[in-house]
Amino acid sequence: MLKLLRNQKLVKKIFYVLAIIIIPSFILWGSASVIGDKQSRGYAGKIFGKNISYDEYRSTLQAWRNQMKMKFGDKADQVEKIFDANEAVWDRLILRYGTKKMGIKVTNEELTQSIASLPFLQKDKKFDPEIYNLFLRYSLNTPARIFEEDTREMLKFQKIFNHITKDVTVSDEEIRERYKQENEQIKVKYIPSLNQDAQKDAGVNDDELRSYYEENKEGLKISIQVNLSYIGEDYPQDATNEQKETINNKFKEISEFIKNGNGLAKAKDKFGLQIQETGFISLGDPLLGIDWTPDDLVKLFNLNPDGITDVIQTPRGPYIFQLKEKRTDYLPSFEEVKENLKTPLVKEKSKELAKSKIENYHSQLAKKKQENPNAEPVKISEELNLPIKETDFFNRYSPVLDIGLSEEFNEASFNLADGQISDVIELAQGYFIIISISERKPIDEAELEKAKEGLKNTLLSEKKNEVFEQFYANLKQKANLIDYVSLQQNQ
Repeated sequence: MLKLLRNQKLVKKIFYVLAIIIIPSFILWGSASVIGDKQSRGYAGKIFGKNISYDEYRSTLQAWRNQMKMKFGDKADQVEKIFDANEAVWDRLILRYGTKKMGIKVTNEELTQSIASLPFLQKDKKFDPEIYNLFLRYSLNTPARIFEEDTREMLKFQKIFNHITKDVTVSDEEIRERYKQENEQIKVKYIPSLNQDAQKDAGVNDDELRSYYEENKEGLKISIQVNLSYIGEDYPQDATNEQKETINNKFKEISEFIKNGNGLAKAKDKFGLQIQETGFISLGDPLLGIDWTPDDLVKLFNLNPDGITDVIQTPRGPYIFQLKEKRTDYLPSFEEVKENLKTPLVKEKSKELAKSKIENYHSQLAKKKQENPNAEPVKISEELNLPIKETDFFNRYSPVLDIGLSEEFNEASFNLADGQISDVIELAQGYFIIISISERKPIDEAELEKAKEGLKNTLLSEKKNEVFEQFYANLKQKANLIDYVSLQQNQ
């Protein structure tokens, strides 16, 4: 083919424009060791009853990676991590079968025109063979023949896509409906029952706390606790570097004394120190009011019985610790955690009270609607003296004042029929019933007209993709893929 494209003298100078094309080598994807195992004499897998060799699998993987480089440039290595390379290879191999079965062809003229039109292979708006050869050598590290055949295959895929989706259209009504979904705004009236408001009625007594303790024992267990003896010396306020160095040197001497077979007790007597005790502490508990590094905490919690640390340097001064006692899977007594249990129990009771209240509201509303189907929910709510609130304007995808960003609340609001009430909606802060769309802000027809062409293209693309995805799903099912690469990885 394409002597026109590649049979030109290679220039030694690399154009500066190629600097943005040249891509670092990829880190080999996880199954590379499986593919490259010279001792493996089997196949990568099987599709449509045909064995796929590792050579064919490897070349298809490289073709896919080259495609990623061309599409994403110097971001290709980052983007590749998002995708499943193995799945992408099998998708390409299955589509290759589809193009053959449908007799899809790409002429040399079509291939030449496609490559020559790539913007990064042009100079002064014309295809430049020298840039092309440099691109193949330094960016893709791929022979021209292989690159051109891979490109021919991509053009076949485009043709099969066009053929499958050629009858897909988008109506004006679909465009209007999408614009309306994205831009229509409403206000709604709703009845809230907030967890926070129920807290005043959610007092707890000792019996309830004890029951809560018994029911949640497993979750109250502490995986590890340590009780540490320690000696230390804090730096004086506004200590000089010389003062700090003197204290640090003293503790280095103490540490050497301990390492020579002397414990904290002997160190205390020799150096005139006081041994103190932390009491049992868990990971995450405050310790001496110091911000500990993760490494230092690991040292403390990994001590063996009677084990002693080296000097641990803290912002306050040097410390040496000895493990006095360690306990694991410790279940604290009721009295130990009684006060800490109040907060979660009050929160749980508040939620139950809020839910009970909203269910009562919903029951009353439903009963009144059954008695008088034509009655307006807002009027019923007023007669029942229920707490009614109203939102500001919002669209399907925006947060609502006092509600926040909730797909469930927004969808229920826009789908509410006239004269109806919503189901109870549960959110993090409580429960809600939507009782009316109080106001609608119509879409701007002039803005719709401006956005029409862009929306049409978006919808057309979405519909075509859906049609093609279904076509490919059927093709993949017929392929009856057996993936030996994944099987070997899993083993």
